[in-house]
Amino acid sequence: MEIIKKTVKSKAFLAFMMGLILYILVFLPDLILNKGILYGSGDYNCQTVPFFYHVRESIVEGKNLVWDFSGGLGAQFFSTYAHVILSPFTFIFLIVPESAMPYAIFYVTALKTGVASLTSYFYIKRFVKNPHYAVIGSLLYSFSSFNAWNLVYIFMDFIAFFPLFLISLDELCINNRRGVFALSVLLMALLNVSTFYGIAVFCVLYFFIRCADKNDGFKLKDIFKVAGEAILGCLMAMILFLPVIKLLSANSRAGN
Repeated sequence: MEIIKKTVKSKAFLAFMMGLILYILVFLPDLILNKGILYGSGDYNCQTVPFFYHVRESIVEGKNLVWDFSGGLGAQFFSTYAHVILSPFTFIFLIVPESAMPYAIFYVTALKTGVASLTSYFYIKRFVKNPHYAVIGSLLYSFSSFNAWNLVYIFMDFIAFFPLFLISLDELCINNRRGVFALSVLLMALLNVSTFYGIAVFCVLYFFIRCADKNDGFKLKDIFKVAGEAILGCLMAMILFLPVIKLLSANSRAGN
């Protein structure tokens, strides 16, 4: 009980709950009008919701798991829906009845926002003395203009865990904690291949900017161990990259 009380009173719990509750409040008028179901437009209706339904149905019923005949003329199931299948949040849909899916999708996304607030709190807390500032910063991260545009899309998955990626890089360069950064690279790659390239570019810029401050703890010589763990993480991610590359190479629209 004492551990639960301390957790509830912690600023980390506050950051998580505020992110989750604020997300619900933002869409509350729409939920009331549509009897608990969030309606969107564009990719949300055409991709996000149908993808979750289809992945859940395929996994639960064990059909089309190798070759999916439901998409166009057919495609590899794993490669096509890897960004959905490999997200930890997707497992929630596997235990939710199909009839509850229209309601569950909204609350799972609210959970993603809460997790984004939580992880960003731990990252920002490393740079401020007052934990209240870390809570404020976590909300600014979770509801930034970029996130506000993607609040209902699958991009929230990597947004939720991205601060852990930065924390692991800090731990590698400042505290020489090995292995964690490689695992975080693997996680980012598995969550979404298309966004992983942008994350890699950001990582390079982030590293050199931190090196510019001589009192920061980052040193240029650390680039070798950062590169080594990044390569290791990418090699582990080949479980996803290789099938995707094979899928794309057979697509005439992919060019050379």
